[in-house]
Amino acid sequence: GRGEPDGTSEERTARQQSLQPAQFQAVIAPITWTICTGGGFILDVCNSSAPINVRDPASVATPVGASSLVLRSGSLPAQDASYSFLMMTGTAPGTNIRGYVEVEVAVNAPPSAGSVRIYPGEGTAMDNFELTAISWSDDDEPVQFIFALIVRRSDPADEVVQYLMPDFMPIASHLSVLPAGRADGNFEVAILCQAKDRHGAVSTQTFNRVRVTGWPAETDTLSGTLEYAVQQMAVARALLAAGRSAACLQHVVALTEMLNQ
Repeated sequence: GRGEPDGTSEERTARQQSLQPAQFQAVIAPITWTICTGGGFILDVCNSSAPINVRDPASVATPVGASSLVLRSGSLPAQDASYSFLMMTGTAPGTNIRGYVEVEVAVNAPPSAGSVRIYPGEGTAMDNFELTAISWSDDDEPVQFIFALIVRRSDPADEVVQYLMPDFMPIASHLSVLPAGRADGNFEVAILCQAKDRHGAVSTQTFNRVRVTGWPAETDTLSGTLEYAVQQMAVARALLAAGRSAACLQHVVALTEMLNQ
């Protein structure tokens, strides 16, 4: 049969409240995190090296024992690698109850193996040069590019990066005028190229050099120089009228560099 009733609801509640063994009163211990590379974990033991000290506030933004783990930008020491994250928690000392979970994360690598080509390989200031990013490789397309000019001042250690584009763009070539290089540097101008994948990983800087001499032959006289400058300002106004403000600015900067020499 169904047996005898076990009492009223109040009586059942009283009996349940009296059944409180010590193991049910254990306090959950703080959560601990471990990060491994390569081989990951065997059970809860790191099978390789632990590259990140999860107690180091320079690498980890969350407090020790938190249920979430937030790594600061650049904390993972290697790109194009995998990392195993282990979260483990347990009960109060004296018990054998614990649990853990492991997850493997692949770190994105930036585009690689690329270079920048400059055409023509030699010219004069105010000439148009075509800058082209070639042979860049990345699975996370689209890849975007940016080009910049390395301006060297009188002190060889004093270099300024002057970007030729407002931001990364999904085009592999860019047409730009370049200022003349310095005479004490064989008139060489350094061009920088960087690539970025769709996840935001940016490549290391790749350089190439082009020889850009100063004023063309027709500027040997003062009147020739003035006439040339007027012509180039007309070109700059035409670029601005066509809505190419960035190209106009580059043109004016290049002309200014020439006038200052």
